[in-house]
Amino acid sequence: MEFSVDDYRVEICKNVPEFANVKPEALLFKRFTTALTNIVHSVIDPETGFGVVFRIFGSIDFGDRNLENEVCVLLGNNNVAPKIIYSTSTWRLEEFVKGDALDTVTFREIPEFQIKSMELLAKFHKIDASEVLENTEETLPWFVPTIQSEISSLDLTNNSELKKRFPTKYELIDELNWLHKTFHDLNSKLYFCHNDYRPANIIKGVDGELAAVDFDTVGYNYRGYDIGRALNAMYLNVTKEGCEWIDEAYPPEDVVQRMLVAYLKEDIGAEPSEESINQLANEVILGNLAACLHLAIWAAIKSCDGEIKWNYSRYSYDRIHQYFEAKSKHFLTILPENFNENMEF
Repeated sequence: MEFSVDDYRVEICKNVPEFANVKPEALLFKRFTTALTNIVHSVIDPETGFGVVFRIFGSIDFGDRNLENEVCVLLGNNNVAPKIIYSTSTWRLEEFVKGDALDTVTFREIPEFQIKSMELLAKFHKIDASEVLENTEETLPWFVPTIQSEISSLDLTNNSELKKRFPTKYELIDELNWLHKTFHDLNSKLYFCHNDYRPANIIKGVDGELAAVDFDTVGYNYRGYDIGRALNAMYLNVTKEGCEWIDEAYPPEDVVQRMLVAYLKEDIGAEPSEESINQLANEVILGNLAACLHLAIWAAIKSCDGEIKWNYSRYSYDRIHQYFEAKSKHFLTILPENFNENMEF
């Protein structure tokens, strides 16, 4: 994504009241992240030290940027995300939260942040988003149409090694239908969800408080999906080459229990019953499965892009393996015959 910050200096000064008397050329830009979906900078007035976040939109596989902007306003007003200062269909200015992304080491080793992340997520799920997103009896949980679209787009012709070991489209559709039915049988309800809730999308402020960011995937989904996604993003380290898994790539039971109880305490405002904990635990088992299936297919599609050097093939294979391992553990199913943990990509 090629662009120059100089193209935006005047517009930023025009739309940030605190920059009204600042010369555009005086603004200091510092790049935070560069990704396919966003390029993010801090923009600082050197005289006062006041700053904002400047986000240039890149390509996204799902979602609508204008809808995302509306959602961001809603979330900022509900104090679960940075407030929006100004937005267009191609870029956005946000409140500057002094801090850094919650790294996976902090997330898995410090219980305080595990608890705070679940409290924040419970607040997120309580938000009434009906003015932005319609929720009717016909509304499907986010993961269903998302994975349907991914299955439709999947073509592993140019990745023969992964294709040998990856489920067919018909098998993937069967797994998706099974997940949807099993969620339904649990009487799971739809909530306003982040759908990519993980350390990289949580800001830890200098005051220790947390805020969610990156909302191009928001939509109605089961709460177990958001929690399951957070859990399966804890026991890994992302490198420039790929993903390194820690232990079994999923938190131990005591960590899961701590996080579920923290979520429910914030949700209901009291100590949760054993029944409510068990209900949520079952939803989270399915949520982790749905997130692994989505990530496996998404990464398989990415693996066919020759310009991307990150090892999406390995990541895809690992995620689909985690899916079938977890399904086998919790639902006593048999692993596919062609699975081989030691496969190299």
